[in-house]
Amino acid sequence: MISSSTSLDSNGGFFISLEDELETQFEKIPDRLNFKIGDAAEILGVKAYVLRYWESEFDSLKPKKSKNNQRMYSRRDIEALLMVRKLLYKDGFSLAGAKGALRKLKKELINGTEEKAFRVSIKQDLDELFKLIQTAKKSIIY
Repeated sequence: MISSSTSLDSNGGFFISLEDELETQFEKIPDRLNFKIGDAAEILGVKAYVLRYWESEFDSLKPKKSKNNQRMYSRRDIEALLMVRKLLYKDGFSLAGAKGALRKLKKELINGTEEKAFRVSIKQDLDELFKLIQTAKKSIIY
């Protein structure tokens, strides 16, 4: 089963923490802007054709293409691929099961983010209300 927690990364995007092992793999990704398909395959420990196949199966895997029409994977793409590899190889999900698990995780992330935004909004409203009450108290006392 997938255990997940979420937080926002410095770019405002989602970073999904599935397990410590996966986070460790994320940290081992070289600090580069883009990765060619061979580099990405090496990081993931799979063949390049496997990455091309996963792209055809998972809508969220869409690396950019260079001027030479070569796939260029971002760090976020590599992280997504690591999650797919974990679901398929380590957790034993079928392709359909992995797709469903990623959809569920994405939905949980979106709901969690909306809930967090709602809580932040409420806190801001309460802070504003508290300031108004403090101002009113001061004017009544003096």
